Amino acid sequence: EDNLENLFVLKDGDKFIAHAGFRIFDLKVSDILFRTAIIGAVATHPSYRNRGLSSRILKHLNETLDKKNIDFTILWSDLHRQPRK
Repeated sequence: EDNLENLFVLKDGDKFIAHAGFRIFDLKVSDILFRTAIIGAVATHPSYRNRGLSSRILKHLNETLDKKNIDFTILWSDLHRQPRK
């Protein structure tokens, strides 16, 4: 609940069809602090894929991050490899 303003969703009626979110933190390297955002939980409902929905959300998310003076952005996934088609 402490990060709700940084979660972005697309809906079709009452159905959630796509989502992405970010969290901001300070990354310390040596004695330097970098304001960093980690993007995760990027997902689209299987019935709505290949329509550019995640791209729309990520574009909006990046525009939001641009206003927050972020030094680095990390796209996080817990997948070790992409599924093959």
